[in-house]
Parts: sequence; C-alpha cells; structure tokens
Amino acid sequence: MELTLVLAPVALYLHDSMMLMHYDEVAFLQTGTGWKTSIGADAPVLRRHPLIPNPLTPARATFRLSWLAGNSADDKEHWAGVRHLVAALGSLKPACNTMLVLLFVVLPLLLWRYPHPLALLALLLLIYLCGSAIACQLWRYRRVFGLDGRTVIAWGFEALVCPPLAINMVRKICLRRSLQAHPIAAARQLCDPAGEAILRGQVNERLSTALSLNHEGDPQHGALLACRQRLNGTTR
Repeated sequence: MELTLVLAPVALYLHDSMMLMHYDEVAFLQTGTGWKTSIGADAPVLRRHPLIPNPLTPARATFRLSWLAGNSADDKEHWAGVRHLVAALGSLKPACNTMLVLLFVVLPLLLWRYPHPLALLALLLLIYLCGSAIACQLWRYRRVFGLDGRTVIAWGFEALVCPPLAINMVRKICLRRSLQAHPIAAARQLCDPAGEAILRGQVNERLSTALSLNHEGDPQHGALLACRQRLNGTTR
C-alpha cells in the first residue's frame, strides 16, 4: 500500500510530463542560464519521439514548434510579451517546486519513518495549500497566461484534486500558448549562435531521416525537400 502511494504520483507526474514529438517538432526548454532545444528521442515510439523535460525543474517554460511549414525567417511573435509571460510564470515556481518536494520527498519519508495520521494530515494540508496557491496565481495572471475564466476554473480545480498534474502547470500554460514563429527564428531570439547552430543540425538530421523514409515523388518528399532548401538558404 505504501509503495503504491509513492509510485502512483511519480508515474502520473512523469506521464503528464512526457511529450510525444512529431518528427517535425522542436521543443524549446528553459534552463538555468537560457534556453536549449530538443527534438526528442532518436528512436520513435509509435511514430512519435518521446521527450521528458527535466523532472526536477517543472517550473521552467517549455514551448513546442514545428519546422516543416513556413520559412525559417517567419516571425510574428511579440517577444517582449514572451519575456513578460516567462517572468509571470515565475509566480508559479514556489508552489510547483514545493509540491514536487512534498509529494516525492516528504511523503516517502513520512511513510517510511513516521506514518502518523496527524503527520500525513499535515502533509495533505500543505499539498492543498500549494494547489490553492497555484489556482490563485492562475486567476491573477490569467490575461498574461492567455487563459479564459473557464480554463482557469478547470485548471485550478485540477490543481486541487490532482496534485501530480498541478506540478506541470507552467509547461501546460506554455504548450497551450506556443510561439508564433518558425523554430529557427525563435532560436535567434532565445538561444545564442551556438544554440541556433545546434538546432539547425538537429533539424537537418531529422530531415535526412524523414527523406530516407519517403520515396521520391511522394507529396511529403517534395515538402521535405522544399523545407531543406528554405532552411539552408536562410542564415543568421
């Protein structure tokens, strides 16, 4: 029973964190010093490329973009607004990180060393306090997050009734909003030149793999060739 109480939240949290990337998708992951990109695992699972962002840093922004459509110079994003969004997401960091520690560190320790009902009740109250804090911040910054009232209520309720899912609230907000820019254009804004070069290499690698799986004459093959020309024809 105790093992189930520990493993179930972990499994639910990791399942909610996992992103199943299409072959033409790139994830922009916020780090402690900036941003990095990822195209997911090399080996696909059911034609998707799994990606699990760092489970120890759930309160960092994550955006998901496609490189197949459009030109690598396409950029309709308001980057000052993105920076404002990322700053506002910081209001969720204390509650999300605290809930992570309560569920995955404090709970196992209590069940192992001191499973007293009052101690577990106190832990439960702290978890619900974190969920309430997340719900309040969702309402406070709903316009910055781009959320309507119905979504705020639904996600706030989820934060209270399913704490493992509430930990990923920052990622959920980012994936809902996305960025109105081609990944290469986004890399120019978010990454340094080395980061952009890494992204170009990742995309070219995935393009080569996709081209090898599509025969010449297929509509998708033509779209991939056109994408490669657009990508390699645009430099920083």
